[in-house]
Amino acid sequence: MDRTTYSLVATDLDGTLLRGDDTVSDRSLAALARVAGAGARHLVVTGRPA
Repeated sequence: MDRTTYSLVATDLDGTLLRGDDTVSDRSLAALARVAGAGARHLVVTGRPA
């Protein structure tokens, strides 16, 4: 089976990457480490005002 290679992974901030207490879970940190280890970039997307 072919594996798709991604060069960019985008995540929402509130309620997705950040939990209700504004921390990032160990599971999410591990996933982001795998993203970086695979050579992809991580982009944070948010609806927060600038």
